[in-house]
Amino acid sequence: METTLLARVAPKSQKGVALVAVLLLLALMSAMAVALVYKVNHEQHLQSADSGNTAAYYGAEAGMEKMMADLSVLYAQIAAPTTCDIANLQNAPPPQVVVHSTYPEYVFNVPGAGAGCPAPPSFVQTISSGPNSGLEAGIVRLGLQVTADSAAGDEVRLIRSVEVAEIPVFQFGVFSDSDLSYFPGPNFDFAGRVQTNGNLFLAEGGGSTLTFHSPIRAAGDIVRDQLANGVSTAAQGRTGAVLVPTAPGGCDGAQPACRNLTVNPNDGSSIGGPTATYSPNGTGRVNPVWNSLSTSTYAGMILSGTTGAKQLTLSFVQPGIGPIEIVRRPLPGESPLSPVGESRLYNQAQIHVLLSDNPAELPGGAGDPQNIRLANVQTSGAAPDYTNGVPVAGLGGNTFFAEAVKTTDTIAGVTTTRVGPGGETNWTTLPTTPPPAEATLVPANAPLLTPTTTTVAGTTTVVQPWNLLDGYLRVEIRQNDGTFLPVTQEWLQLGFARGVNPPSAGAPNTVHPNAILLLQMQTDRNGGAGLVKDPGTNSVITGPATRNNWYPINMYEAREGEFRENQRVTPNCSIGGVLNLVEVDVNNLKRWLSGAIGASGPATEFVTQNGYILYVSDRRGMIASPTAGTKNGEYGYEDVINPGSAAGTPDQTLNIGEDVNGNGLLDTYSANFLGLGFGVPQPGSLPNKPVNCLAVARPNWVSGPRHAVRLVNGSLGSLPVRPDNGLGGFTLAAEEPAYILGNYNANGGGFGDPHSEAAVLGDTVTLLSNNWNDLNSFTSPATTAGRTANITFYRVAIATGKNINFPQPNFPGVPQDFGTDGGVHNFLRYLENWGPATLNYRGSMVSLFYSQYATGVFKCCGTVYNPPNRNYAFDTDFLDLSKLPPGTPRFRDIVNVGFQQVF
Repeated sequence: METTLLARVAPKSQKGVALVAVLLLLALMSAMAVALVYKVNHEQHLQSADSGNTAAYYGAEAGMEKMMADLSVLYAQIAAPTTCDIANLQNAPPPQVVVHSTYPEYVFNVPGAGAGCPAPPSFVQTISSGPNSGLEAGIVRLGLQVTADSAAGDEVRLIRSVEVAEIPVFQFGVFSDSDLSYFPGPNFDFAGRVQTNGNLFLAEGGGSTLTFHSPIRAAGDIVRDQLANGVSTAAQGRTGAVLVPTAPGGCDGAQPACRNLTVNPNDGSSIGGPTATYSPNGTGRVNPVWNSLSTSTYAGMILSGTTGAKQLTLSFVQPGIGPIEIVRRPLPGESPLSPVGESRLYNQAQIHVLLSDNPAELPGGAGDPQNIRLANVQTSGAAPDYTNGVPVAGLGGNTFFAEAVKTTDTIAGVTTTRVGPGGETNWTTLPTTPPPAEATLVPANAPLLTPTTTTVAGTTTVVQPWNLLDGYLRVEIRQNDGTFLPVTQEWLQLGFARGVNPPSAGAPNTVHPNAILLLQMQTDRNGGAGLVKDPGTNSVITGPATRNNWYPINMYEAREGEFRENQRVTPNCSIGGVLNLVEVDVNNLKRWLSGAIGASGPATEFVTQNGYILYVSDRRGMIASPTAGTKNGEYGYEDVINPGSAAGTPDQTLNIGEDVNGNGLLDTYSANFLGLGFGVPQPGSLPNKPVNCLAVARPNWVSGPRHAVRLVNGSLGSLPVRPDNGLGGFTLAAEEPAYILGNYNANGGGFGDPHSEAAVLGDTVTLLSNNWNDLNSFTSPATTAGRTANITFYRVAIATGKNINFPQPNFPGVPQDFGTDGGVHNFLRYLENWGPATLNYRGSMVSLFYSQYATGVFKCCGTVYNPPNRNYAFDTDFLDLSKLPPGTPRFRDIVNVGFQQVF
């Protein structure tokens, strides 16, 4: 059977359908391909555009950050840059090869700047943002404008508003450039802002309360479980409350928003001491709850470095130039217009009191007749002839600079020493002088004077005199035209001597009533009956026979002399603790400036500083630093800690805390120049070498860099103010230690008006009560039992140094706080047994550096001092910039207050 398969024939109506379908499919696929290509091209275009825009934005941002960095560097290098200095920064945008952008606009805009190159306009304003918000400052406003073009042609424009703030340091209740500590035993309350550039150690005695009222800023850690010497606070029972406000005013009055920053649980920013981030030897760890505590619980009232606090530094500070330069003399050849030169108080001061062993070190040099030797000689041919004493106005005779004398008789080879004038028995040992190549005094045999030798009937008599002061003095004032007028002769002829005790409001100077500088005091030998009367003048003050009626003004500084807290009764003083003082009678200085005494005072300029700055630098006995190559204002002896010795015996090893000048070396180069006036054998004797306090240290010449300045007679109404409006104030700036004796800018009734806006800046600053007596410092050198203080008032801002913290040694009986700097509660130094007496202080306490002249470390209690009942308060006058003391140092902070992108 055959089967035939027949093909199906499509109807005519279906012909071409397949072709159409294929064509439609091809068209759809083509459309999809086109769409895909378009999409890819579009995405590539968008990506290219976004990349170009991003490159332009990053270029603009890089330009803005470079502007901020360059502005910071400019203000660090130039204390007061002009508008032209700022405009010159526009010539240094980021290099195109680095940021791949060009800058058609790169502008520093100074609003209100006039023609030429003036200083940018500034005005007083409260800082509006940042960790220092709320402080008043001198504000310079700047606008930064950057437009960046990418290589692809995209463009981004950014604008930033900036404030350059000059912040006066005395607006802080407490400021420290280094680590700061609070660990008072009793209750302690001191208002005012607190700032440290380092770590903040907080502790309080068990059962007591430490109270803060204002913002607290620590650029490092905030530590609750250790003291700065590494000792546990809990182990010492320092478990008292540390109250910190959680809102402005929160710890005031009824304390509506005041919280304890506890030690258990630990509320500090670190646990186990400071962290390695903020301390070279730190072993602590970050507290995980700190950020929340700082920013939320305390609402930013207490900040650490991790939550926004930042360092504040003086504008001139940079590697190799530290904050201590603010109180030092300029280096030879240094420009007063350099960053450090403009910041030195020497260059700001209108009154200079300068003392040196060599007149060549003073302005005008060795030939200037106003660089006068403190000796009964004519310094140079043009200088006043003081061979027969100084003609002090109003006395009708001449007063001699203090001289000692030793007279010996030799008969048949046996020498005996006579009793001195007026029964003096304390001048039995002649001063020694260094080898000529090492001598600091000019001439090299000073302070020895020419002896006289006579032989009568077989007896040879030698009379050997020597100076008890010596060195060269220059006093000069800056006049309204900016030139300096020397007034050394005028000041000396107003007087330079006093009685046994310093003048005060109730006890005027009866020896030289108009003296401003006090260099010597009457002897008190034989109960005061040993003053020799000159037969020609019938006076114990004037005439040749009175030249031996004087002692230098010396005191014993137990913190410098005693290397350990070792209370004891002893007749001996360490040679390194005996200081020679120059006193400033503050009331007489005011009288001179007003024209009540003398002649030149009213010519002293007072407008630029809103009052007067007195700068004092006493470099007598100072040795050139071997590393610095010049005399630089430091003591030159750092071997003072010696942790392995219970007695503190120098070990000739650089221990932690000893390198106060930061040169990496243990400096001891001044040791061989100490005690030369006390008969101490040198070289080889160290600063802890003992000598008899009363018979040797008190009545004799002090050698080496052991000098200081002391303010006396400065009670309420006695401080200088501006003569035109009675406002402004008075500042003492001292390269060496400074002391304030008795009520200062206040009186026995307390703080009152009208007062002067006052400050003291020095290597160290020590407060002495109304009851202080230099004699007691020698009769009780190592116990405060004989140095009793009484209630005293001080209204003055203080900026000074302190010692470096170091680990607590482990010798038997080591005090709990040995190794710390004493803390804020001991920042104001004392030398007395305050016992129940109250020290009333109103001011601002600022630590700018480590002290390098007074290197004795903190010691308490019984040998150096016993603490007072502290009544401390921040002086709110300083929140008003018009009421700041003359020469107030200022920090600089550059703050970003606004930022935007312009589309």
